Amino acid sequence: MHVKAIAPGGRVLWLRKPHAGLPDYRVAPACIARIGVDRPLPTGVKIKLTRARGGSWIFGEGISGHYISLTFDNSQFGYLDAKTGKFIFVGQN
Repeated sequence: MHVKAIAPGGRVLWLRKPHAGLPDYRVAPACIARIGVDRPLPTGVKIKLTRARGGSWIFGEGISGHYISLTFDNSQFGYLDAKTGKFIFVGQN
């Protein structure tokens, strides 16, 4: 399973396998169940994401500011940077 960004002229901008590197959870292999709408973060806004088991990161630093939400059929979810294809794993239910 992969996600690909294609420019209007047909050139591939990036190709990523967002679930690669994530642990198997409930079902394997996981498939994308939902793709959210690309939305920009308002200028200067940063969202701190803190994981229940420790560790946190600031969403909006090191990414382009436009993101796509991905939810997998095993209930894992995260955000994909629309400019670079970088996937940020947020959690699982």
